Amino acid sequence: MKRLLQLRLIETPHLPLLPALAAAIYAPYKRKTEVAPVIWRNVGTLFRVGVLALLSVPSTAQTAAKPPAKRVILQRADVATSPQQKTIMATIEVAPRSGNPFHTHFGTEMAYVVAGHIRLEIKGAPTRELGPGDSFLVQRGQVHRSVPIGDEVVKLVNTWTVDKGKALLTPAAEQ
Repeated sequence: MKRLLQLRLIETPHLPLLPALAAAIYAPYKRKTEVAPVIWRNVGTLFRVGVLALLSVPSTAQTAAKPPAKRVILQRADVATSPQQKTIMATIEVAPRSGNPFHTHFGTEMAYVVAGHIRLEIKGAPTRELGPGDSFLVQRGQVHRSVPIGDEVVKLVNTWTVDKGKALLTPAAEQ
């Protein structure tokens, strides 16, 4: 692109010579009338405009269409505007035979399992076993926990949309 622009700058000073070039090329066809100078002035202008148009056309290599980004929406949820909230995005690694205790959030949690397997336990809902490519949603105030299954590290990508000024995680009583 830079080189193309440099060439345009070099060729631009020669544009005043184009009407003379056009006149020389089309001299045999020139009619000897009073309107001929006006016509040839217009032909020279058209020739200059045509050359400028050709010089300004980008090459196909520069304008090759690029494929759009592929987006796959995994979860969608409405967010409250009151109280004020913030969104946090994080990666999480959970060691085998560990996990977290039952807890709640002052907002919504969405997660995507990148690697490993977990058992998601939400009080009042069926237990779910999740693996790579699965996602889950935990609504505001739901008591829940995730427990790794197997001997591999669990990797998650999580987002929390939670109330500003409140703790991200509030422990809940285990029952």
